[in-house]
Parts: sequence; C-alpha cells; structure tokens
Amino acid sequence: MRGKGLGLHIANKMAETLFEDPTITKVDLNVFDWNKVTIKCYQNAGFQINTIDTDDLKVGNEVWKRLNMVLERK
Repeated sequence: MRGKGLGLHIANKMAETLFEDPTITKVDLNVFDWNKVTIKCYQNAGFQINTIDTDDLKVGNEVWKRLNMVLERK
C-alpha cells in the first residue's frame, strides 16, 4: 500500500482532529532520521523539524538520531 498517499492522509486527519480542540496550538511527533520517506510525508503535511529537540537514542550497539517534528496551528 506504499506510495498511495495514505500516510499523508492519516497525518492530515490526525492534525485536523487535534486542532478541533481550540486549546491545542501545536502538534509534535518523533521520527528517526533514517526514516526518510516518513520524514518527507510529515513535511508534506506541514510538519517542520524542530532542531532544538533532536537527540540520540542508543538502540543495541547503534545510536539512532531522533528528530522532533512540529506542526503549529495556522
């Protein structure tokens, strides 16, 4: 089912639903930097990488970079 826009639809619907609550002004999520397709999907939904809240996570013998992505209410 990849490449059919389902991820973008889900990300947009999630943000739309959350922003129905007037007290929510931004939505953020985390994604690993090696997950380029997912990062692009979130960027297409309007999310931006928050470089201030990016860190590393030790997974076994590897270190994975965790990116925080933010979408602010328009």
